[in-house]
Amino acid sequence: IYTGGKGTTQNFKRTDYKFFNSEELKQQLNKTEDEAYKYPYVSQFSENTPNGRNLVIILVEALSYAYIDGLSGSDYKVTPFLDELSKKAEVYDNFYAVAQRSNLGVQASLFGIPPLESVGYIGGGLELSRLTKIGNIAQAHGYQTQMLQSSKRDSIRLDSIANYAGFQQYLGRSDIPITRTDYPDPDGAQFGWDYEMLMKTLELANEKTKPFISFSFTGTTHMPYVETPKHLQVYPYGQDTFTDFLNTVRYTDESLKAFFAEASKQDWYENTTFMILADHTLFKTKTPGLESAFHIPLWIYRPGQNIPPKRHKILASQLDILPTAFDLLGFNDEFASVGRSLYRERKPYSIVVKGDLLGAFTNSGSFLIAGDKIISESESVDFIENQAPKYAEQLKLEFQLSQQAVLNNTWVK
Repeated sequence: IYTGGKGTTQNFKRTDYKFFNSEELKQQLNKTEDEAYKYPYVSQFSENTPNGRNLVIILVEALSYAYIDGLSGSDYKVTPFLDELSKKAEVYDNFYAVAQRSNLGVQASLFGIPPLESVGYIGGGLELSRLTKIGNIAQAHGYQTQMLQSSKRDSIRLDSIANYAGFQQYLGRSDIPITRTDYPDPDGAQFGWDYEMLMKTLELANEKTKPFISFSFTGTTHMPYVETPKHLQVYPYGQDTFTDFLNTVRYTDESLKAFFAEASKQDWYENTTFMILADHTLFKTKTPGLESAFHIPLWIYRPGQNIPPKRHKILASQLDILPTAFDLLGFNDEFASVGRSLYRERKPYSIVVKGDLLGAFTNSGSFLIAGDKIISESESVDFIENQAPKYAEQLKLEFQLSQQAVLNNTWVK
């Protein structure tokens, strides 16, 4: 009832992207308008062979790239574990959130869809359309699936999203007992405690009798910032909101350390790919701008596969997570995503949406589209006058094709 209502409301408020008419679409794509809107982002890695590896995705609340000392060169002293992981994993230094809200980060990462006008969002009407359901596809390959979040079960409607995507097990805050005794206020974490949620992720993984996919969403780093255990407080608590946030990052970093320490003892560990990324950046930053608004980290760690550590400089975003997961698992099923696998041919830009403004990061600069104007922080005249407008045209085409494919229910077959 809720999803249907949201979908109906969206139809009353419809705002179609009409950047290109039918003739212009035909010139660009050599297709009629109807043909252009049919499955524009359906793809398949037909040469892949399912490999039976496990996949663990950990989505960290509000973890900006800037606060990872080992990546950004900062000196906040709150990420010692992630700094060490950066020396062993594949790191994507130019990785971006698609938007600035948690549910849109989940939408981009799990379904490969950016925020679009008039189609709703995942958990709020978008489920009325057929989307790629990684959980269902994984089950068809003999996998077991689980999803957890440290927040309440229905926070951002993740419970319904988990069910829609095909995750067999789902747990939220009420399902995860607090086990630590060093919390100054055990009930004070409004969005739950990450340590307990990650330990429960491990517990469920240990119960699996088949290959598994696990998706876990942390929450302790969400404001209002709870007081963390005393020995993990790098900064005095209660004096500054920003340093209170940093203390929660230190706590989450230590929770990840504990998770990996226990996971490394399990039989399934070396047959597992770990992906750690953020849902979005911290909203209020010391250096406002497009970079700080969207720049997040991504680690891909495959401990038993002899993959050398590497700092990748390619442009990438949350939209690339779904196709990359298919590639890493060897899935050869059809899927749809605006993004592309990180191990295949790349696009020259990464999509972002800030409010109602579309935008992108490129190797030459970043920009937002405001009507007919290009807004950019770049000082390069060539980028602003020549390069950005070309990227903007590609961006508009992508959004028009995406929106109409979803509205026409031709996103996936």
